[in-house]
This record gives sequence, structure tokens and C-alpha cells, in this order.
Amino acid sequence: MSHWPIHPKPKEDEVLSSWIVRIALAHGIKLQCFCSSVWGRNANIWTRDIDKLPEQQIFNTLSEKTLTPMETVQNTHLSAYTGKLYRQHNCYGNQNWLLPIRVYHRMRRAYGQQFCPHCLEESVYLRKRWLLALVTCCEVHGTQMLDRCPECQLPLHFHRDDMGDRNFLGKQSPSQCFNCLFDLRKAPTMAADTTLLAHQKQWLEGVSRGYINDLQGPDYFDVL
Repeated sequence: MSHWPIHPKPKEDEVLSSWIVRIALAHGIKLQCFCSSVWGRNANIWTRDIDKLPEQQIFNTLSEKTLTPMETVQNTHLSAYTGKLYRQHNCYGNQNWLLPIRVYHRMRRAYGQQFCPHCLEESVYLRKRWLLALVTCCEVHGTQMLDRCPECQLPLHFHRDDMGDRNFLGKQSPSQCFNCLFDLRKAPTMAADTTLLAHQKQWLEGVSRGYINDLQGPDYFDVL
């Protein structure tokens, strides 16, 4: 069989790592076991920031096994912002407008992965724009973004939800904090500033188009 029996497509604005997590869950397999069986035990998928570091092998496999066009697969990656938000994508160092997550031994040391509890309540997956420094609030719900578990204060680890769980039977969604099991969909939120929401909406529309106020995206954001 050239494709997997279950092959969910990327959701709107879904980031690559989130999509891989959902594919594994759809098959009822632990994420680490799934990745090892697909890409090999030495692939070490989660010891680096796969949303920032493009891996053509991963793109090729996902495109073939999920029957998804390559353009759609590559658009789940942060490098898709090249030419719209910045001129050149930096795979290994700091990148303007991308929040760092600082991966170390499958752990994330920095608070670059933001989330909106209300969005997770509606559909549990990570949006690509939540990794942008210019995004500080949810334009859908008008609330400030969160960047950590409100209970234990650790960063969000979407890919570690099933680790150490001997009773794993194929959870439907990784909506709990991997450390203290707090339901992140229930995290309290605060209203965002309306002026900031308006600015952010303009910026995100500009990123989507590739230009703002007749300026190319990278030129505008360099000045900003």
C-alpha cells in the first residue's frame, strides 16, 4: 500500500509538528513509535525544531503517505514565510519574527509555542501563526495568547502527551499539559487590546498577501 490507511490532511494554518502528532493519534499509535517506524530509530525527529528545520525526506513521506500535494505539505512549515515575512529562512539560528522554542533532548526550554485555549477547545491543533512574534493575541476570540501551562508554568509540549503513559490507547487529542495533566483548553484568558488586534489583523493579512501598504512583506517588517 503506497499510502497510510488513515491520512488526515493539514487543517487551516496547521504547523507541521501538529499535523504529524494528529496522524499518529489517528492510527492509535504512540508518536515516538510512529516516527521510528516511518523514518527509522535514528531519525531523531523530536530532538530538533522540525517546524523550523526543513526536512525534504519528511515532506516526501507525508506527501506520498497522506495523498497530500507537496505544496500543501511545505506550507505547514515555517519556511513558507520566506519572501513574505523575511527574505531568507534561517534554519539553525535565530530568525526575525519567529519565536524560539530551544529544543534540548526532546524538551522545549523557551516559551515560543503560544496557544489560545478557546481555539484548542474548538479544534485541537497548533496554528502556524502562533509561532510568530507579531502574534500576541487571538484575532478569533479577542483574547491574549498564552505561552505556558497556567498550573506548572512549563512550555507547551504538544508532542510529549503520550510519553510515559503505559495505558495509552490512542488518545483523541493532546490537550493536556504533559507535566501536570492540566487541561489547556480550560486555561483562563484575558481580553486583548482592541488597537493591537486591529494592527495584528493588518500584519497577518499582509503576511498572507506578501505585501503591506505597497511594500513587500520583508521590507515592511524590516522597518517595523
